[in-house]
Amino acid sequence: MTIFFTLEKPMVIDLKIYDLTGRIIRVLDSGEKISGTHQVIWDSRDANSKKVPSGVYFIRLKGGNLKRVARCIVLR
Repeated sequence: MTIFFTLEKPMVIDLKIYDLTGRIIRVLDSGEKISGTHQVIWDSRDANSKKVPSGVYFIRLKGGNLKRVARCIVLR
């Protein structure tokens, strides 16, 4: 799955995947980013490189005043 996001100005971001219980599954990206469009690929694996089970997951992008949440479904 490819995740795209656009930043209007440079900022420090956190891009994380959560399960339905709110547990962090994986940190996809973290740190200073320049303005512009970015893309990150999530291979549907957790922080231990194990495939996550089928289900609903949340993608959260946070940085400065920016807070975005999107839902995704993993089907196996």
